[in-house]
Amino acid sequence: MPGPTRAWMDRASERKRKRALRLAKHETKAERILWAELRKLTPRWHKQVPMVGYIVDFYCPAARLVVELDGPSHSGREAYDAMRTRSLAQSAGMTVIRFQNREALFMLPSVLDRIKAAAFANAADDYYIERFDSRDDRAVP
Repeated sequence: MPGPTRAWMDRASERKRKRALRLAKHETKAERILWAELRKLTPRWHKQVPMVGYIVDFYCPAARLVVELDGPSHSGREAYDAMRTRSLAQSAGMTVIRFQNREALFMLPSVLDRIKAAAFANAADDYYIERFDSRDDRAVP
């Protein structure tokens, strides 16, 4: 079964799409560093995607995987983030993994290993599983 269609993006409100574009243009250093690495992975990743009433930081449709980076603005918002994670999991069938910005900045190889492992575990079919390797030939955990 191939990955989900782009219907999730087509249903986003115009307001959410504009906000997602604004967020993509004003990314944090941690988002910029992680995005540079995720772009090298196969299958394809997207950033700042409107989904189920939220805007997620990074999304891989083939693995139905959402990656969120939490910076200082998330401090004190743990309950909201937990609700958001549950909503994405229940209504959209996504797996959500969260990292602190400092993890992406200072422990990037570990973060990438965890993302690859989650993506590999969620891969929709054998075609994607075979391709869950980075373009620089590092092995999938």
